[in-house]
Amino acid sequence: MTGFTFEQLGVQQQGGFTFEELTPQVAPQTTLPEPGTYTQDDMVENDQMFSIIQNYMSDRYGPLSMEGQDKTAVVDSFLNNRRGVASGNSVRALSEIDYINDISEDSDKMGNAAAAAALYENMAGLFSKETTFAERAEGVMDFTRSAIADPINLVGGFIGKAVGQGALRVGTNQVKKNALKKMSQAAIKKGATQETVKKAGQEAIKLAVKESGEVVTKEVAEYTARIMSSKGFKRLATKGALAEIGTTVGIDAAVGAGTEYLYQSGLIKLGVREDFDKYSMGFAALGATVLGGIQAGRIALRGSTGTVAPSIAVKQPKADDVLLELANSIGKYGKSTVKKSTMWEYKVAGGIELKDLDSQFFVDLLLGHVDKEGNVVLKGFSEIAQEKGLIWSTRFEGDKYANWMADVIKKSKPKQINDFIKAFEKATGNKLKDAKKLTVDEFANTFALKINQSATILNALSQGSKRNGISAADMTVNDLVKDAMDAGYLPKPKDPLSSRLSDKIPEAIRNNQNRIIRLLVSNPSTSALNVIGYGANAGMGMVSDMALATLHAGRGTMAKLIGMQEAGNKSYRIANTLIQSNASRLTRLFDPDMTYAAFESALSRNSEALQKLSNTLPGGIENTTRLLTDSKISPEMQMLGLKTDQAIDVIQTLSFVKAQDRFTKSQEFLFQMDKALRTTYGKSWNDFYSGPEAAKLMATKDYRELEAVVVEKTLEAIFSKSYKGTDTIGQVAGIIEDARNIPGVGLLVPFGRFFNSTVDFGLQASGLSLIGKLGGKYQDKTSLELFSKGAVGLGLAYSMVQNEYENRRKGLKIFQTEDPLTGEVINQQYDFPISLLKAKARVASYYLYGESPPKELLATAARDFSLSGLLRNLNRTQAEVVSMAAFMFQGENREALKAAVNAMGTVVVQPFAGSTRFIEPLNIGVGVLQGEDARPIDRYQGNKNFNDSVKYIDNILPLFFGESKSEFLEADIVKSAAAGEGDITSTKPMGIRTVRLTDTQRVMNMMGYEQFDLNAARKIRRTVPKAANEYNGILFDIIEAESGALMASKGFRKMPTQDQRRYWKSEVLPKAKSLAKSFLALQYSGASDTLDLQFQLSQKYTGTDLNNAIKELNFEDGKDLGDLNRGQLFLVQEYLNTVDSLKLLQVPSDVGALRYLSK
Repeated sequence: MTGFTFEQLGVQQQGGFTFEELTPQVAPQTTLPEPGTYTQDDMVENDQMFSIIQNYMSDRYGPLSMEGQDKTAVVDSFLNNRRGVASGNSVRALSEIDYINDISEDSDKMGNAAAAAALYENMAGLFSKETTFAERAEGVMDFTRSAIADPINLVGGFIGKAVGQGALRVGTNQVKKNALKKMSQAAIKKGATQETVKKAGQEAIKLAVKESGEVVTKEVAEYTARIMSSKGFKRLATKGALAEIGTTVGIDAAVGAGTEYLYQSGLIKLGVREDFDKYSMGFAALGATVLGGIQAGRIALRGSTGTVAPSIAVKQPKADDVLLELANSIGKYGKSTVKKSTMWEYKVAGGIELKDLDSQFFVDLLLGHVDKEGNVVLKGFSEIAQEKGLIWSTRFEGDKYANWMADVIKKSKPKQINDFIKAFEKATGNKLKDAKKLTVDEFANTFALKINQSATILNALSQGSKRNGISAADMTVNDLVKDAMDAGYLPKPKDPLSSRLSDKIPEAIRNNQNRIIRLLVSNPSTSALNVIGYGANAGMGMVSDMALATLHAGRGTMAKLIGMQEAGNKSYRIANTLIQSNASRLTRLFDPDMTYAAFESALSRNSEALQKLSNTLPGGIENTTRLLTDSKISPEMQMLGLKTDQAIDVIQTLSFVKAQDRFTKSQEFLFQMDKALRTTYGKSWNDFYSGPEAAKLMATKDYRELEAVVVEKTLEAIFSKSYKGTDTIGQVAGIIEDARNIPGVGLLVPFGRFFNSTVDFGLQASGLSLIGKLGGKYQDKTSLELFSKGAVGLGLAYSMVQNEYENRRKGLKIFQTEDPLTGEVINQQYDFPISLLKAKARVASYYLYGESPPKELLATAARDFSLSGLLRNLNRTQAEVVSMAAFMFQGENREALKAAVNAMGTVVVQPFAGSTRFIEPLNIGVGVLQGEDARPIDRYQGNKNFNDSVKYIDNILPLFFGESKSEFLEADIVKSAAAGEGDITSTKPMGIRTVRLTDTQRVMNMMGYEQFDLNAARKIRRTVPKAANEYNGILFDIIEAESGALMASKGFRKMPTQDQRRYWKSEVLPKAKSLAKSFLALQYSGASDTLDLQFQLSQKYTGTDLNNAIKELNFEDGKDLGDLNRGQLFLVQEYLNTVDSLKLLQVPSDVGALRYLSK
């Protein structure tokens, strides 16, 4: 016993709002002012009107939402919410209708809500004579903010751009389709082999990649020309702009009318209005013209940054005269007096064929020759290609540098072969036999074949590929060994463990599982969370850059003061680069369409680094051409897979996955590249790509290194970077990332790459990355950069500590926050990295006030930010497997079978549930119209596996059978001991999860307890779920009253957490649980009721004991405890009581035997 009383807890002895003041009050029965005669200020001054508002706000957001606020602030919050709902803000409107549905059976709360709605509806108009200028200005600001900040506005904008051709549309699936057609045609030819089919696909891909690049360049050019050809009103008058604005207005009008319908339906439910007002719906639709004006502003701003598209600004390299330049170089080389290799000097009677020339000759042709003074006397193929800006990158799995060389030569004119032959014959004095009969393709293929035939040429190949390719390092012995392995002269080492395991899995299974994962992320809520996460990460990056700029500026000043002018200027340049690149980032945010066009233009260059960025699809799936050319699946089946991918592409477009992917990648890539170009070349994005030297610079090794680093930084910023490696950490990261390919398991741990990214972010945001730097990690970042990121991350977390302390004293959970405008509680658990910062701040808030954080709170944080969070679903399945093994060992086959079904069910459920998640927004929409009937059900009742598999369509399915949700799924509304009946969250598709906290939830949050710990034990829920659900509901009704008194007590809320927990465990919980069991027994003790006995038996005995009893009593096979009638349950109870008595009788003899044996 703690000895605490309610008086000691301060329920009636606190200053400010008292318990009575914090809870809903009955308004005095006096007459309200006439409708249309009172304003915002009157609501503050009139006690009766304020009492109505106070009652509603206390019900809606909890009494503590008003604590510490004066009357003006409370009225402001009330009006912010009501105006948001009335203006058609989708989040506010849906949250309000959810609340009304939630309280529909609570007459007191419905009455308070009705009074508040009527009070707002009868206010004087904003532009009436009763309203002051200040009230009018505040009201206009509230309405405008609500209308503009509505996330659903983006829907109209996106569709409007598509209709009006205001956005660049680039398609690449045709590349795969053409390749598959060629492979199919090759497969049906007589004598076709897997190799010939594969080669046909490779040739088709090479051609398609070239054509695709040309198409993208053309589309970007046309789009840019269209945007830049007109400005201002002239642009708005174009057909495309008018179509875009019209479509946007039309969609937003429909949304406006829809939200007005929801608003009015809420008023009708509250009794404030008798019927729908069609004219109001019409005016709401008409209000969409405001958003049309906003879209017009966006159109006018499009192209304002003047962002350059590299594929247009930079002269594209041509390869049609490489062979001619090589011939001219050979001619000059032949005339020189430098010492040459044997083949250049050796004379062969009757001539020689091209294929018989020795390796050194091709080394010279590839790399050229330099004399002792360093002068180039023979310009080789790789140098000529480099000067022209030709870039080598792999175009398909297994592509080789020699193949690319051949393709470059094939672009030569037939006459150039003759020029080459003449130059060779003149330089060597040998006739090149049969060369004139070769076509350009045959000549190029012979050249490539010779390159690949000899191991002695590997060094030349390596140097050539490094000159023309994408390497980020100078040639090393490792590079030569790699080339030897690629050519087949040395055995390849084993791949990382994760890759070897992944490769053993049938390709079709991997592909289809990855398709399901793509569908799993195809949801507007995921898209919204990705944008929120990217925005938070980018914002922290900007703060870090500004801090870094300040450090460099200070360092530069100090350097100059001590006479180190050059060092000072360098620091100033770095500071200036950071400031200017971040300023450019902000301007590009307002011109996303041109930014994306420039991004697509850059991708068309098709370097290997850019391929990596382009091929990382939403969901972290790498979409490479390996699926085509190295696949063991027939071309026909691959074509079917491609059609499936195209359908998923449509779904991802409709769910804004594609849009957020394009936005985040394009914004981040241009920012990172702009910063890198300023740092390396002293030029911005526009200046660099518009410059005359751009083509040559882009062909250099420095540029390719820069590009590769920029791509990695971009992937890191959007949480899509791969952390695979050959060291221990890289191996572990690889296993986590490749687990998604394991059948079944991959659907339980699908986001390994995102998890690895969050771990890396956490290390950088805490400064621990500096330790990693000492260990050889983070080579792409300076120590000062890592220090800045760590300081910003820790600083932001520290700045949130006081707020988190207040949040937990208000009873908000670790990831919850209050909307400062309304008091609405929002769950930010999935808003990474905001959630990570909140978790750090919440933990720190305990230490700052001399307390230790509860172990349950630390466990919650660990679940989200450690491997246990990643493996959460896997752990559930693993627990079932362990249970199955234990039951089998004990000979309990029935229980083992149940555990096996549950384990398999989790694996089987995931594919169907994941494949239907994209339908969830429609399912929620149907739920909004169904109202109370859409409440979540207890999925343990009925068939749990089926209930879990249809959780994203459980409002839609029953419509086809004419049943309610509960009837169709044979399950009641889920009840929680802490939250009561399950709440509907219709705002989820917008990426915003509103929460309506009960007092019990607040008390448990304050103490750091997990809410589900208050529910009936898991074994009861699994054995008799209906009884467990009813018990939870009864316990909630009992404990909520106690919790309300505790939350009203400032004394309790200011207690140390350990004291709160002691009081809760000793004074509140035991009594409440005892009463709940008593009420369950009283409520369900009739002749036909069974829930009371079900609960008692499942609480006291194990599933094995109960099944044995049912079996021994010869009840029907297959019957569970929940299937028995009351008489049968009494028999089970008596049987088990008898067994217990017999066991007790055996204790003395057992004890005596043990004593005898011990002597």
